Amino acid sequence: MNTTPQPKRTTPAAPPLLYRPTELARLLAVGRTTLYAWEAAGTFPRRVNLAPGVAGWLASDVTEWLEAKTGEGAQ
Repeated sequence: MNTTPQPKRTTPAAPPLLYRPTELARLLAVGRTTLYAWEAAGTFPRRVNLAPGVAGWLASDVTEWLEAKTGEGAQ
């Protein structure tokens, strides 16, 4: 029987499904006020409300927005 210790297998952390305002602002290097202004102007995805006082942006929506923005710059 082999008693050699096996290395622990780690799985990479899954990306978040929902970005809270502070986390997303830090990720995009903008202020939270900018996120809200973009949202109000219709140039950024809408937040989803999970409960009173708990809202955030779906990671899939943010990813689509980023891909569209990077596509704009490439044209």
